[in-house]
Amino acid sequence: MTDELSEPTDGAPSHGRRVDREAAILAAAAREFCVAGFANAKLDAIAARAGVAKGTIYLYFDTKEDLLKAAVRRLVHPLIEDIERSVAEYQGPTEELLRIAVGHLHRNMVDSADMRELIRLLLAEGSRIPEMSEFFTKEILARGCATFRMILWRGIAQGEFRHSPAVDYPELIIAGAKSAAMSILLLGPAAREADPAYREAHVNFILDALRVPK
Repeated sequence: MTDELSEPTDGAPSHGRRVDREAAILAAAAREFCVAGFANAKLDAIAARAGVAKGTIYLYFDTKEDLLKAAVRRLVHPLIEDIERSVAEYQGPTEELLRIAVGHLHRNMVDSADMRELIRLLLAEGSRIPEMSEFFTKEILARGCATFRMILWRGIAQGEFRHSPAVDYPELIIAGAKSAAMSILLLGPAAREADPAYREAHVNFILDALRVPK
């Protein structure tokens, strides 16, 4: 059931303070959700982590679901924008661009402890929060897929790539990094030590399916 938040107990802050407070609340919420899970996360604990009164949270978010979505956006959007910026600025061969983008994907999804914890949260809570799964699929995954699809069509247009299932299902590219992140969650440091080799194998596997036969 949705947790409806009650009325705020303190006055509206100035714009600068509002931005700082919102960032602190979102960082605290992300940590609390990852540690406690969505159902067990308490607004009191989030407020304590953020160093604000519980009533301050009410100025920003109407429900706990809204708070979770905003925390995910704050974490994930800069990572997606990092890949999008690299794609927009790159002028060289598409094969190298794909290597760069997959490298960003692994660094952002596999090397980031926060992202790994987010994946853990989604795996644990996704089936119990259908709205959250739908949000992640439509707003986060779809945006990443669109970026990789753009790279693949660029390669096809320039005669570097042929059409392959990855063009229709760029989730296959993202799945490789997601699998590496899940391995680290399950196996710990041993999996992490093998990741550079896995990363190289991942991108080569994709390129082998995309290169135009000579």
